Amino acid sequence: MEKFGHKLFWCVAWVVVVFGYLWLLSFAYETHATFVLFVLLAIAGNLAYDGLKVVLAYDADQVADVRRVTWYVIGFLAALGGSVISLLLGAVVAVREWVPEGVAQVFASIGFLSCMAAGMWLIARAESKFRATKRTPRAPK
Repeated sequence: MEKFGHKLFWCVAWVVVVFGYLWLLSFAYETHATFVLFVLLAIAGNLAYDGLKVVLAYDADQVADVRRVTWYVIGFLAALGGSVISLLLGAVVAVREWVPEGVAQVFASIGFLSCMAAGMWLIARAESKFRATKRTPRAPK
């Protein structure tokens, strides 16, 4: 229980520091929409780091089909790129005032979430590939 409490404390501290920094950063831009976009970008960066850490944690010789896992990694990076592009497109649409700001934020959020969901699915598939091919040592006779 003590280990869980320690992890929970650092998780809460990380959230307070990051979101506090982003909240202060939104004052520099003097708009609430910028704060929302920066929060989503921070979440995307964190997910990208965690996902790549999971995929790269295993050695290549532990994978039965390295090519397929490589395509999962490329697909994850493409999904991450798509999420960032959807946020940028939403920001451009809001700045150009082609549509109301709320519609632009909904557009950006839906694009972001769908691309990140695809990325998380690809990470889960790649990780299951790694786990399925992990070698277990044989017991001595």
